[in-house]
Amino acid sequence: LNALGIAIWYMDDGAISFRKTKGKIHGFYIRISTCIPKENIQIIIDYFKEMWNINFYPFNEGRGTFSLCCGTREGIKFIKIVEPYVNQIPSMRYKIQYDLSTISHKDLGVDFAYCNFETQNTDLIGEDIV
Repeated sequence: LNALGIAIWYMDDGAISFRKTKGKIHGFYIRISTCIPKENIQIIIDYFKEMWNINFYPFNEGRGTFSLCCGTREGIKFIKIVEPYVNQIPSMRYKIQYDLSTISHKDLGVDFAYCNFETQNTDLIGEDIV
């Protein structure tokens, strides 16, 4: 599974949702729907950790099925992988757009010098994008 394959998978089954408090965005999370048993989702979680150094965790979809989920810090790393491919499909760009310019890099443990905000949408009001 290379970066292109991950991007296609994410464009089909993935979403970015924003965490907000009192109307202010303070982070986001990435979810990729898989709806598979927990033991199978662990295989995918291990793959992302070993191959891409991204820490996903299982998200309980109910009825014994799980999907992939990661928070802002890991989500930024994930978006950097898929961004070149997602940007080629204008109707899918909303899946990688975030604006964390008001959040301190110390809050996230991320060095924003390595993040490209040129493609980020600064007009988002914090609604979940699914």
